[in-house]
Amino acid sequence: MSPAFLIIMRRNVMNKISLVVFTWKKQFTLAVLACTLILGSSTSWAWALDVSPLVALPTMSVNVSGQNYPSNKLIDVLFDAQSICTSKTDANGSFGCAFNIPNSSKVGAHLVSAFVRDTHDGQKTKVIVADVTEAFGVAAEIDGLDQLILQENTMQWNHLDFAAPGRLAGVNAPTFIMSGDFSTTNGYWIPEWSAPPPAEIRQPELSSILTELPTLKTTSWYVQKIIGRGEVTIVEQPLFNNKLIIQLDDYSYPGAMPYAIRLYPLPDISTDQLLDISKDLCKNKGWINYNFKNQGECIKFVDVWIKKDNGHK
Repeated sequence: MSPAFLIIMRRNVMNKISLVVFTWKKQFTLAVLACTLILGSSTSWAWALDVSPLVALPTMSVNVSGQNYPSNKLIDVLFDAQSICTSKTDANGSFGCAFNIPNSSKVGAHLVSAFVRDTHDGQKTKVIVADVTEAFGVAAEIDGLDQLILQENTMQWNHLDFAAPGRLAGVNAPTFIMSGDFSTTNGYWIPEWSAPPPAEIRQPELSSILTELPTLKTTSWYVQKIIGRGEVTIVEQPLFNNKLIIQLDDYSYPGAMPYAIRLYPLPDISTDQLLDISKDLCKNKGWINYNFKNQGECIKFVDVWIKKDNGHK
């Protein structure tokens, strides 16, 4: 039997194309040949557009930055169909601006796009607007390496190294539960360990369990570090066992440091919803502002713009 070839083209985050060739033979062997084609700077695929943070609440500030765009060009930056800033690239093709998420923004994914005004070339990305009623914050003093475990309606610390949360120098500082916008403290919790203060609990150990939290309803979450000097990462999402684990890493720093994190449930939104939202920029003669010949050309551009890289051909 002649070998059958399946070629899969995939873009990665470094704006490269990985060309993976799978060869399937009669002997049921699979050989993989991978090669990387680096795109030149003349294509918009090499342009980069970033937002920070990736998930935000209404009225929160979001930073937009672009790199590798053509130099000295006017750039239109849009949040869905709303113009949020006009910038100009520097000699290196970089630009940036900041905007506040409109208070009326619906929960879900929203398109942030930045394109060159005179050519309509550019890049796009998404920012997630979260539900403030489901978001919440946690604050604690971290000395070494700790994991916060949230499962159903419970919270527990998994202490891994150095002093346990809130226990450095013999104190017994609480863990605070905050509202999603950090405007109010919903309560505090003093975890119990195998020994009372002044014991610092320098061995790996699980704390007592707090059982007064709202039940986790979402299977995908995002964590944002508000305060802290080390990395904060999600090491397990509640996909199968409804367990969310966040790791707070202060291991490389001396002493303890207050950490504050905000947790957002991630909503789902379809490409078609993004398409409907972004076609609004073509309405009310909006196409004129972006140098389109007519409204139809604007709508066609948005259709291709949204569907590219979203699973559509």
